[in-house]
Amino acid sequence: MANVEDYLHKGFGVFKLSPRECGRLMGVKDSDIDKMMEVNSKTQCYKQYGNSIAVPVLMALFSQLGLPGVPKWNDLSQDERKKLIEDQMDFLKGENNETDD
Repeated sequence: MANVEDYLHKGFGVFKLSPRECGRLMGVKDSDIDKMMEVNSKTQCYKQYGNSIAVPVLMALFSQLGLPGVPKWNDLSQDERKKLIEDQMDFLKGENNETDD
């Protein structure tokens, strides 16, 4: 069985990502990370990120399925990708949703 030391370079330590860096990798906006950090411990934030799905990765996977109305990820510009992700995040938060009033 391999030891951790087998994978580490001598003289180098292991860099641990901060909760902010983890959130950014998951596609969370800095303003939302700030809100999370105000009410949760670092440990709880790590757990929340560990139990979630990275929206940009999920969007890229769905775009490759060829579903009608879903643009191919590789055909989109960086700005179009960012806008698409932001729109989906707003939808998931309940912003700009139509209601049956």
